Amino acid sequence: MKKISTLFFFFCCIFTAFAQDQEELDHAKFLKQTNQANEDRGGKFKYDSIYRTDKTSFTATPFLARKDFYTYNKDGKRLTSSYKNSTDGKIFRDVSKSDYAYYPNGNLKVDSSFSWDSATQTWINSSKYKYLTYDANGFNTYYESESWNKTSKVWGKSSKTESVKNKTGAEIKYLYYGYSSSDSKYLLSGLDSATVLDNANNPLEKKYYNITWSGSTPTITPFLWVKSKFDANGNNTGIINHAWDKTSNKYIKSDSSIRFFNAKNLFLGGNYFSWDTSSSKWILYSKTTYQVDPATELYSSYKLENWDATQNAFYDRTIRKYFVSMLPNVSTTDAALQSSFQIAPNPTSSDLHLMVNLEKISDIQVNVVNQLGQIVHNQYFKNIQNEQLTIPTQELSNGIYFIQIQSGDKQATKRFVKQ
Repeated sequence: MKKISTLFFFFCCIFTAFAQDQEELDHAKFLKQTNQANEDRGGKFKYDSIYRTDKTSFTATPFLARKDFYTYNKDGKRLTSSYKNSTDGKIFRDVSKSDYAYYPNGNLKVDSSFSWDSATQTWINSSKYKYLTYDANGFNTYYESESWNKTSKVWGKSSKTESVKNKTGAEIKYLYYGYSSSDSKYLLSGLDSATVLDNANNPLEKKYYNITWSGSTPTITPFLWVKSKFDANGNNTGIINHAWDKTSNKYIKSDSSIRFFNAKNLFLGGNYFSWDTSSSKWILYSKTTYQVDPATELYSSYKLENWDATQNAFYDRTIRKYFVSMLPNVSTTDAALQSSFQIAPNPTSSDLHLMVNLEKISDIQVNVVNQLGQIVHNQYFKNIQNEQLTIPTQELSNGIYFIQIQSGDKQATKRFVKQ
């Protein structure tokens, strides 16, 4: 009997079912919002470090366990990423790195990954993802992956996926194909499909299936049933997972999560529960918390806490602190100036309106700053106090920007989205 391994699809399902691994997604969102103002743009950029504590000792001192580095091109596209791990906070060792290539329109084309071989002290090929098609909203809908054979030293086909997404990127349909070397072709080995959609095309319910093959005959097995909630902005605020039980041939509750967002749609954390069949209750086992810098509206720290029943308390598993200069001189943000102006609409697709209410008549410099800290537009206004100013943004590419106001030696910053 020939079977396509469903291990990869299993992880894909888990990835999607648990809010598409919210930690990684929101770190990716964080990366899109951050910059390094005090170094050459396009140079190396360390965005955060992870501190870990030991479960066996609730008084253990957190230690630096990981460092992440990124480089970008002049358009803000990530060119490389790499990270190093440490078991003691002192010695850091290379683990993996990736290189990225893009289409002329800015969409990701190829993601090539490498792993560090400690025996030869060299980087070796690991995997490669080729992103071949995108929808009108800029979301990838088809990609193929290849894996590196260390013995033969050649690339081999691994998998491919096809997907349909709504305007916010939530998957409505997903097909995963594993490559069968014995058949020399891709075989469908997993799929998920939304069975209930809301008015915004958000998938309120999705079902996942694993598929194995015996010759040309497929066997389709239920795997997971996911029920989700979305807010008016398309944020996934709650998930209940039902795993397929082969003994009873029905779905049973397995785990769930409640997730929180601020008014700017930044993920603030979540509570994660497992279903206890003996008591028929949801049991809280983990929670995450993100802190946001009010001046820049960017993440400043992240904490993961796990519940320990023997101690009857939560313990800090990971504390992720972001060490990055967001914008020039953000540390000198003036509170009075910060509260004296508002921006609308946000997000914007045309002009941005700046409502200013200063204590006294002043001259102000207004800068529009991109994610790399580069000033992409600036205007100087004289004799301003209570005004509505118009900042043209039609020519800006879609993405995250900052409005920076300077009045004398005072400065304030607000974040906005061009879409």
